[in-house]
Amino acid sequence: MTFKTLAIAFGLLIATGIALILSWAAPRQVNSAAEQPPTQLNTASALEQLLQQRLQHPETAEAIDAQIHDQFVETHAILVLDSSGFSRISQEQGIISALAEIERMRGTVLPVIAARQGSVFKIEVDNVYAVFPTVELAIAASNAMIRQVAPLQKHISIGIGYGELIMISRDNHYSDVYGQQMNLASKLGEDLAGRDEVMLTEAAFQQIDPVAANGEANWDLLQTEISGLQISVYKQRPTPHSLEGSAPLRPPAAIPSLAPQTGG
Repeated sequence: MTFKTLAIAFGLLIATGIALILSWAAPRQVNSAAEQPPTQLNTASALEQLLQQRLQHPETAEAIDAQIHDQFVETHAILVLDSSGFSRISQEQGIISALAEIERMRGTVLPVIAARQGSVFKIEVDNVYAVFPTVELAIAASNAMIRQVAPLQKHISIGIGYGELIMISRDNHYSDVYGQQMNLASKLGEDLAGRDEVMLTEAAFQQIDPVAANGEANWDLLQTEISGLQISVYKQRPTPHSLEGSAPLRPPAAIPSLAPQTGG
C-alpha cells in the first residue's frame, strides 16, 4: 500500500468520525407522528369558532352541525347532585362554615364517583356534575353517596339523564357539558328530587332493569310539565335507610311546572 493510499484512507476515517460526532451532538428531532402530543379537538374555543362560522355562513349550517356532532358529541349517563342545607347553614353559622361543610361533602362524594367510573366535570358551590359510562353505574354511585353522607348529617338530591351530549374538554379532562339530558338531569337534581332521592329521566329509565331481585318495582312513575310539555320521570323507591332522618316525601301533585333551562 502506497503512502498516497494510506493518506486517502486516513482522511476518510477522520471524515467519518467527524460526521458521527456531529450526528450525536445534534438535537434529536421528533419524526414520528405517534410521538407528537395529540391535538385536542373538543375544546371550548373550537366549538366557539364553529358556532361563529355557522352564524356567519348559514348555508353551511348542515355541514357544521355534522362536524360538531363528530367532534364533540358522546353518549353518557349524566348525574347532577344538589346538597341541601347550604342556605340554612350560611344564615345560622356564616358563609365560611357553610363552605367548610360543602368541602366536607365534596371530599366524601368525589371518591365514590371516581370508584364507579364517573368523571366530574364541574363543581358549583353545593352542586356536583359528573358523567358515567352507564346509568347503572350512576345509580350505584348515587346510592353509595347517600349512604356515605348520612353519618355527616348531610342530605343530597340527585337527577340522572342519559343520551348524546356535547362534551367540552380542557387539559384532557371534561370541563363542561351541553344537551337536553343535561338540562333535564339538572331540573331533577336541583328542583324535583327531595332529600336523599334519586330521579331518572325517561331516557335514563329505559337503560335499566326497573325490577329488583325480589321481583318488586324499584321506581315510581311521575308526570310533570317542563316548558309546556308533559314528561315522565322516575323516582327511586326509598329504602328504610334513606328515609331515616329525611323530610317527608313530596307527593306527585306537588311537583312544580318548570321553566326551560338554557345552556349546561
